[in-house]
Amino acid sequence: MTQRAFIKTYGCQMNSGDSERIRGILVAHGYEMVSDVKEADLAIFNTCSVREKAEQKVFSDIGRLRGQKERHPGFRIALCGCIPQVQREGILRKNPLIDIVFGVNNISGLMDFIAEAQQGKRTCRVEDEFFESEYDMPSQREDAMKAFVTIMNGCDNYCSYCIVPYTRGRERSRSAPSILAEIRQLVDDGVREVTLLGQNVNSYRWQDKAGALVDFPQLLHLVHDIPELQRIRFVTSHPKDFSEAMMEAMALPRVCKYLHLPIQAGSNRILKLMNRGYTREEYLAKIARLKERIPGVALSSDFLVGFPGETEEDFLQTMDILEQVEYKQIFGFNYSVRPETKAATMADQVPFEVMNERLNRLFAAQQSISHRLQQTYLGTTLGVLVEGASKNNPAMLAGRTDFNTIVHFAGGAELIGRLVDVHINETREFTLYGEVLAHAH
Repeated sequence: MTQRAFIKTYGCQMNSGDSERIRGILVAHGYEMVSDVKEADLAIFNTCSVREKAEQKVFSDIGRLRGQKERHPGFRIALCGCIPQVQREGILRKNPLIDIVFGVNNISGLMDFIAEAQQGKRTCRVEDEFFESEYDMPSQREDAMKAFVTIMNGCDNYCSYCIVPYTRGRERSRSAPSILAEIRQLVDDGVREVTLLGQNVNSYRWQDKAGALVDFPQLLHLVHDIPELQRIRFVTSHPKDFSEAMMEAMALPRVCKYLHLPIQAGSNRILKLMNRGYTREEYLAKIARLKERIPGVALSSDFLVGFPGETEEDFLQTMDILEQVEYKQIFGFNYSVRPETKAATMADQVPFEVMNERLNRLFAAQQSISHRLQQTYLGTTLGVLVEGASKNNPAMLAGRTDFNTIVHFAGGAELIGRLVDVHINETREFTLYGEVLAHAH
């Protein structure tokens, strides 16, 4: 009888990429993937520990499966991702429902862990050492035209609020030949857009045996040389490492003109406490140079509101950054105390009510900016990579611009997977509508 598996992914694109590899292993071993956990024999929760709320949600979701465990003795639950890197064996001690715990560097051992669980053994495998062979496994992607490709793992920045260096470890760059081989295979399989992943892609560094160095701008050039690949994205970039060479690489025709560059806060005092390694002036200067070099570039950012000691004046400087940069979109969060981080022991923790009120103001201001920017696309013609039927209206098609906005339009199935020009005749809050022009790429 075919075994069925369910995967739920929390957090960043790095976890999404890991889930694709987990799915690939399971499918290669005969598992059927299901979207409803109630139909599964195996449930895998790929977790995030960046914020306490994310951790709480994971264990709440698992707790709701108690009845399924009781009714289905063969049902197994696995926990992977970033939470195991911190809590390790403690997870099994505190959570009797969980059968398997494995870390971000142990995905290749999944079938062994499942075999042990099926014999009634509870398993915890969490390694700190990174092995490049982890990326030699098959991936099963839900999107036939787009793929995540991990180019590095870990982070050396140790921002005072961030747990990532403790979960993903120090920076380790994957070899350039391995990355390029994976992308070439993806293109052969029909993928037309890749997103290069890393906690800080700008610090990618790989050296061959002859001593030749490949940094991230050079890697972008190498990826750009792969025929038939239509779009290249990357995430995430750290402002202190975003260089002139990166701006030049972003100008390459098939590199998307969209940059996620998290500033986190607009106050120099708070940025210093965060250990971010740049000032607001340095950040704004890089943005200005990028806009000069790539007119129309779309920008997004993360914001952390309520960092210990943040005053109203500090927050107003963050609000000012919104107006100066004009982000296409932002991702905002209340500060969350994370164990082992320097900020966890800082004085002047900001009350939740104050954090929440500031976060709401931030989102309200951004909504106005996003609306204003959205209107500028009306009457323009944009390149759109056609992804498939529109979820809003299956009779229409949908795709994305290179700045990641969804566009809906009428067209036949033969356009799926192609890059087409769409004339925009309607704008909505988050999406665009238009008509395909006669020619397609």
